[in-house]
Amino acid sequence: IQPEVNGKADELQVHKSLRTPRQRKRTGARLLELLPEDCGLFLPWKEVPRLDGVRYLKLIKRLRKKLPKTSMLWVELGPGVPRWRITGGLDYRKVNEFVDRVVLDISVPEEPGPIIRRTEIERLLHSVVQQVHSWKILLNVPTYALEWELGSDGPKQARFAYHTALSRAHRHGARLREDEDGELYYHYQSRGTQFQIWLPHLSAIAQICHLANSYNLAGVILDELGQEDPSIWQVIAQHFRSATLNISVE
Repeated sequence: IQPEVNGKADELQVHKSLRTPRQRKRTGARLLELLPEDCGLFLPWKEVPRLDGVRYLKLIKRLRKKLPKTSMLWVELGPGVPRWRITGGLDYRKVNEFVDRVVLDISVPEEPGPIIRRTEIERLLHSVVQQVHSWKILLNVPTYALEWELGSDGPKQARFAYHTALSRAHRHGARLREDEDGELYYHYQSRGTQFQIWLPHLSAIAQICHLANSYNLAGVILDELGQEDPSIWQVIAQHFRSATLNISVE
């Protein structure tokens, strides 16, 4: 299960959950209370303050100790969870000892551009596999589209499902354009304001799947499942073997 308790917490909320041994104990207890029998736990904290790295590791160790041996423990690592330095951070090597899977979150762009940027993903992956077993790593791949409003106050971002974004592009008569790197996006103007719509291209998703196989990763996670281009499943099938579950009614 992915707990709602602080599931998408910001750094301040995470700090409050970790700052004292008593608070860490309470946080761990709340998370464990949510677990049905024979389920695993995914703690999707995307941001952890550098000064709380050691405290976060203590919470992970506590959860691993309290969880049944048959239950898996997953955590997120990435740009928002800084690696250990003299000034603090999280020791990725220690995390590797206590968790069953590590999810690498692909950060959302802060300005208009491709949603999936292979160069940045590969750079992040290369730095993490030096400290975490590759077969424990999953890449969290966004499947949603991003629309950017290019106003005077700077670009503003909005998320949409693939088909919703495509409908908006057609409704506003958007034109396909190409950036300096040859990446395609939709552009339109409404009430004097410029808009851009960027879709997660299937070719980029195919590259990520290829990357997962090249590094022998555990696989990929489709973020915001249900908002994807249905054609994505053809891409997935080309890179991963499907499996049939034999579920007994007993």
